[in-house]
Amino acid sequence: MSGASGRAGRRVVARTEANERTYSTPVLAVAPNTSAESVLQHPQTQIVCAPIQFHRADCVVIVCLWHDGPEWDNVGSYSRTEIRMTASDKITPSHVDYGLDAPGVIRVMLICGIVGVVVGIVAGRLAFAPALRQVAIGSILLWIGWALLVGAGLMMASSRWGKLRARDRLLDRLAFNGAETVLDVGCGHGLLLIGAAKRVPRGRAIGVDLWSQVDQKSNSAAATLANARAERVEDRVEVRDADMRALPLDDSSVDVVVSSLAIHNVTGDAERRKAIREMVRVLKPGGRVGILDIAHVGDYAKEFRAAGMSVVELHGITPWIYPPARVLTAIK
Repeated sequence: MSGASGRAGRRVVARTEANERTYSTPVLAVAPNTSAESVLQHPQTQIVCAPIQFHRADCVVIVCLWHDGPEWDNVGSYSRTEIRMTASDKITPSHVDYGLDAPGVIRVMLICGIVGVVVGIVAGRLAFAPALRQVAIGSILLWIGWALLVGAGLMMASSRWGKLRARDRLLDRLAFNGAETVLDVGCGHGLLLIGAAKRVPRGRAIGVDLWSQVDQKSNSAAATLANARAERVEDRVEVRDADMRALPLDDSSVDVVVSSLAIHNVTGDAERRKAIREMVRVLKPGGRVGILDIAHVGDYAKEFRAAGMSVVELHGITPWIYPPARVLTAIK
């Protein structure tokens, strides 16, 4: 069997009639004598890691069960085929989409950038003005156009790849023990929510949002739950419709509060202070806060201190988010 991919997970034992070995490398668990369409519903099937994409029509499919045994470095190959799969039966990984941030802004930047470049080129060649003015107008418009296009590209790269790195570095600062209740304020597609859920196998992660389509494309509770299923943490993820200024949780009920690129969307200093106070209210004594945002982060720090948080730290700008974002952590 070849083509296995994914992060190392719990060890599994792979069985065939001819041999039995134990691997630490993830593999896809299926049952023999079943079609590819019914594999995931088979009562004896346990999915133990990220799915495998098969690259050949004929593939060895191995039955896997939970097993605590010695580790092996690589997935082995077997000459005996348990299930012969055709190209139409390929099992491919589920798609995870954490959303495009500020799609309207990116769209405007792309349109204006293209217009600026085109008009700049044309303006530099028109004969209605002296040559120096032509060059100046054309150069200015070209620079503005290219700057907008580069900015739009950086925002798209930030949404697709950069924010994943920024998320992991923020969560690393919060020292999870695996049993916390985590609240993601303004969870969107679940970037922090699902990242936190992966770190609390004995806990749970709750996300709240108003599901604005302005802040994230195709933002919805259904999309967030679909991402949780794709990342195999749906058993400990919950989403709720709620305003961050009136959180539907009891006082001192969560261990960790996180938020990414959300609080700045609340209009007005007084309303943002309400959101900060709500986070403090639901946090247990000794609980931690981790925030990533592009504006007002210094004000958040002041409000956390005023609300009685014992430790509030600003960690500077993360290089993975565009526009540049600052990182804040705090302890109650």
